[in-house]
Amino acid sequence: MEFKVDSLTYLNERAIATQQTGWWYVAQCRSWLPRDLGGLFWFGVDDAGTSPLMPIYSASLEVPECVREHNGSMLEYSPTSMFWLNNRIAQFAYLRYDAIGAEVRSMIDKHEQERLREIFYVDQKAAELYRINPTTAREYLTDYSLRTAAALFERWKKLDTYLLVKYMDGNTKKQEEDGSFKNNGHRQDMPASPEWGGYNQKWKEAVVKDHGDVLRVP
Repeated sequence: MEFKVDSLTYLNERAIATQQTGWWYVAQCRSWLPRDLGGLFWFGVDDAGTSPLMPIYSASLEVPECVREHNGSMLEYSPTSMFWLNNRIAQFAYLRYDAIGAEVRSMIDKHEQERLREIFYVDQKAAELYRINPTTAREYLTDYSLRTAAALFERWKKLDTYLLVKYMDGNTKKQEEDGSFKNNGHRQDMPASPEWGGYNQKWKEAVVKDHGDVLRVP
């Protein structure tokens, strides 16, 4: 976390959403529901700043495949692991966090708001089933947790490829109002000339200070 320049020591403060996060969660204990139904984990893996939370009821009888133990490891990539999928997106976002990070955050917010609205009705249905048969209620919540996790995983796979196509090579492809990518007007498979963001003035000044004699145009 510390580094030295000219005998002076400096400190990089640890970010709240640190990149080496393995998993994180927000736990809810809802006292207004039956004891077996009140626990709800909003569970995420990898960097909290670029990973979505999935709702998993504590009453669930099964763990979603994408976050299941032994589905990949720190030394073994798994194409069905949410941890590895989030890492792919996060690593790309770090390169241009102002643009890619903001787009990832927007998708996370959209997903989580949808789930928050949905949970109210899931709770109601589970409570109705619980009054009839507690086991049926647990099976219902298990199915919900598995389905939403699987749907999120598929959604995030599409986000991964979308971001790569849009931001490859450091530029930004232009888009139509419906979100599709603009073509060059001659071929459907060739993009319109992309936008090049370039570097800000502070960066340019730093480059000149460090290596200006070599780069200066005669």
